[in-house]
Amino acid sequence: MSGNKLSDENLISEVELLIRTAPDRHQLRSPRTETWAWLGRAKAVLQAWNPIEAAGADVVISGIQNSLAEVSHQAHMTLMTLLSQAQNDLRMRIGGPISMAIGHGMTFSYFDELRKIIELASVDLLFVDPYMNADFVSQYLPHAKSTVQVRLLGKQYMPALVSAADAFKKQHGAMVTVRSTADLHDRFVFVDSSACYFSGASFKDGPKNANTILSQVTDASSVLLASFEKLWSTAKIELQ
Repeated sequence: MSGNKLSDENLISEVELLIRTAPDRHQLRSPRTETWAWLGRAKAVLQAWNPIEAAGADVVISGIQNSLAEVSHQAHMTLMTLLSQAQNDLRMRIGGPISMAIGHGMTFSYFDELRKIIELASVDLLFVDPYMNADFVSQYLPHAKSTVQVRLLGKQYMPALVSAADAFKKQHGAMVTVRSTADLHDRFVFVDSSACYFSGASFKDGPKNANTILSQVTDASSVLLASFEKLWSTAKIELQ
């Protein structure tokens, strides 16, 4: 690193902090000091990451402030997608995908790593796991931003999963949908239709019964996403 240029390691810390602390669209439209501070920081970090990609940041930020709700919504999604793109690009620059082995019984370590992944989502979370149940809802859904559409694609324990998801949805005004299909085996979570993570164990159990891994998938993520989006489109609707 030379002069005042940030290293990729520092940049990704800045990007992930921005994603975790992102105000929702309605907050970003209000003329508050902290709102403008966040937007200014986002613009500066994106410029430091990639000046070409960040060239339209002023237009996007202006769009968020637009009085038309649809224009504001699209601009907000564009900004959050750009931050997600920066995150994934920087991850690949500094050593490739996240991959961690989590020892038997280290359930909090697993939970904490998955929580961090969930908190990065700004638009959409798609969980694929045949064994999601009511415990999954109470463990993880509180950590998703209120602006995020959460989609759960499962197989077993449907009555318990749907009941818990419905109660959570009603209490918190969350956007949660549940579908089921028999064609599931592995466990994945897709963040903002971009980043993909594989879990060696069911999300609800983690390393409770054995060692497991939590690993980011990069080379096949787009193929996996397309496959599960297709499966989602034909799956049985359990909670809309």
